[in-house]
Amino acid sequence: MTAYDGHNEELNLVFDSFYKSIKHAYLNKFIENPVIDHDQANMLLIILQKKKYSKKYIHDCILTTLFVQAALDTHERVVIHGLGPESLKTKNQLTVLAGDFYSSLYYHVLSKNEDIALIRALAKAIQQINESKMKVYHSENSSEHLNLNDIKVIHASLLKNVAHLFHLSHWSRIIEEFFLLKLLCSEKASIIERGYCSKESIFGDFTNSFSKKQVLGQLTHLINVTCEGIEKETREENDMTCYVKARMYELIKKFQIEEHCVVEEG
Repeated sequence: MTAYDGHNEELNLVFDSFYKSIKHAYLNKFIENPVIDHDQANMLLIILQKKKYSKKYIHDCILTTLFVQAALDTHERVVIHGLGPESLKTKNQLTVLAGDFYSSLYYHVLSKNEDIALIRALAKAIQQINESKMKVYHSENSSEHLNLNDIKVIHASLLKNVAHLFHLSHWSRIIEEFFLLKLLCSEKASIIERGYCSKESIFGDFTNSFSKKQVLGQLTHLINVTCEGIEKETREENDMTCYVKARMYELIKKFQIEEHCVVEEG
């Protein structure tokens, strides 16, 4: 059993709406569908159920946030290294258009509901995320230091702004720490398995400046510190802290199993 199991039925309706909405015969020939982050969806559900909103409002709120995340993730997939062949230019152009298409879906749903407050909250998150991405990608010190504050903004701002909108700002820290842990575990697993970070990594310059052993040691240290932070934030039991704590243990267990398998195969 996983931490997802209690919410699958309601979220599956949202996921169905998401994939039906983004379905486009021409785009799907060239680019893959965006991947839904189930943790993000589950935590959105916890936030909204805490405020006892209607099922329709919960459905639309989660759906629009997933559209925003899909737009951000899709724009990240644009290849910027040289012009490349005509097929690559076509794929890049369609990737940008797909991201814009997902953004338009978010505006469409919220404008129908006249939910100005949520539009503002998500727009603020998009601004914060893009500003932090520019700092991370263009920082002169990126080869020497990990800018964890901006990394947290990139991966947690959507949820944090939604939580703030619904007067649950006291969950901001646990949201930040959880998504940082998830990213750190993913990056460490990638380095162990392939010897380098994932293509989507924002740790690229940092990992290129140190040996594999040094990078793995630093990531292990950060994982331990982040887990300690989550433990502190989950002392008070509620739906969010219980979910995050369960997922933290699942992530650590999954990573340890994967690491063990790689060592055996090596």
